[in-house]
Amino acid sequence: YSELNKNTLYRDIITVACILSVIDVRADLHDILNFLGKRIENRIVFDSNQAVKQLFNNNTYELSVKSSVFTRFILTDFSTSDYIISILLKIYKYCIDKKKTNPWYNSILHSIDLFSTIQSILPSESRLDSSKTYFDKIRELNNNSQNYHYWLQYAISRTVHDDFIQAELCFKSSYS
Repeated sequence: YSELNKNTLYRDIITVACILSVIDVRADLHDILNFLGKRIENRIVFDSNQAVKQLFNNNTYELSVKSSVFTRFILTDFSTSDYIISILLKIYKYCIDKKKTNPWYNSILHSIDLFSTIQSILPSESRLDSSKTYFDKIRELNNNSQNYHYWLQYAISRTVHDDFIQAELCFKSSYS
């Protein structure tokens, strides 16, 4: 992973693959590159890397991390919250644009809207601040400011982290 982490495109691809693994979504390299808004001219460049072969199952053009333990480690211990949030936002925005053409994207959106998902993806240090940052950044996306589900998930996040005053406001927004 350290070798692949030196290349920003590889690092982004690995991070998206790890996030999709956590939410149990199968994707291929093409899907992952679409989420990132990037292209690789030649797939062989990715396929021929020995570090990639050690980390990923890549038999059927699907890209999945071989170990779920390693997936969690990359996301929660090896990456920063700001970086994970930036990748989540790229996925989120892409799914919003595509959700009307394919329900698969709506399913991904629903998964990354859940507090439990965010809790399992974000690094453990400063998880409260990170989850607040994430929920604040998606508030105006996908009409979330009017979505009871969004406010409920945000309230749960605040409650888990003992921020009860803000949680109460979020619960009220959800109920309204």
